[in-house]
Amino acid sequence: EDTYKVNAGSLQAITVDEGNENYIAKDGILYDIDETVLLQYPVGNGVTSFTVPAGIVAIGPWAFAGAVKLADIQFTDDIRSIGGAAFLGCKKIKSVDLPATLDSVNDLVFCNTGLRSVSIPSTVSVIGAGAFSNCTALSKVTFEGTSECAAIRDTAFNGCSTLRSFTVPDSVVEIGNAAFLSCSLLKVSFGENSKLASIGSYAFSRCKFIGSFALPDSVVSIGDCAFLGDFTLRFKVGEDSSLNSLGTQVFVGCFMLFRINLPLMGSMSGEDFVPGTIGARAISSSSIFVVNYAGTVEQFNALAKAMDIPLFTVVKCTDGKVSGTDKPIDKFKAFFKDIGEMFASIGKRGEQSVLENVAYDI
Repeated sequence: EDTYKVNAGSLQAITVDEGNENYIAKDGILYDIDETVLLQYPVGNGVTSFTVPAGIVAIGPWAFAGAVKLADIQFTDDIRSIGGAAFLGCKKIKSVDLPATLDSVNDLVFCNTGLRSVSIPSTVSVIGAGAFSNCTALSKVTFEGTSECAAIRDTAFNGCSTLRSFTVPDSVVEIGNAAFLSCSLLKVSFGENSKLASIGSYAFSRCKFIGSFALPDSVVSIGDCAFLGDFTLRFKVGEDSSLNSLGTQVFVGCFMLFRINLPLMGSMSGEDFVPGTIGARAISSSSIFVVNYAGTVEQFNALAKAMDIPLFTVVKCTDGKVSGTDKPIDKFKAFFKDIGEMFASIGKRGEQSVLENVAYDI
């Protein structure tokens, strides 16, 4: 047959008929007929340590998922690919030495494992969706050499509740939705030559005590609720920032963020200003009292025509000010309503939607 099916939870060994033209089993482990792909490990065999045989270039999806006794896994430098969810739920695995030949860390590959630290080889171009999600003991992530990593996908480190710091390689262009949601990040660092262009919705949400966040000048867009609930956030934007799109409720609950700088967020077409985009409630429910805007009042009004400026906020432009003093009673009520809904409604509803709509490629 061209397919295989196993009941992995209690699987102790796999056997294959001698005449099978597609698969072969050795030591109870299922391989493709060429013995280059490890397809399924007998996760119920109780073995605590395993070394992937030489000559294996790929590990199949779900291959070791649920191997609750497995504590040590060794790879050879022949490995090019580890399939999605390959080690999902392997709680006793505390550390891995990823081979320098690996080209990506696929979706859910180490989700819900016991990893405490991981070093990402320079050859890895993508960290997949949910790759390290819910690794609650993971406290250190490093990137080797000159990293080629271009993307940290949706929920990649979601729920890594002991992860305190993270250095984003210069090569990373995209940080996906909820990539660091509910981590314990205190510090996020970027290099001077960062190529980061986009930060997804809820990307750093609920990193409660994150401190200074210096936005790379290369960032063009920031998604909805990207920093929701980051109480101690200090958000820094440089004079040469390329930021052109700011989602809604980006800074909800950032109660130590009193002022921010915004670049022009638009471009000139002849004498006409072509504005970027800014969400209707981009700075609502925060403590932002002053917004320093790099353009004129007219340009800001064109940019933020749909944005509700909070009651206590003043926008300082190059030629004057814009304040949120219109309809003060309504805004006062809205302020307290937003605070009350911040976690019970605004945050969790959106987060749940983001998490439910992550597309895993396994």
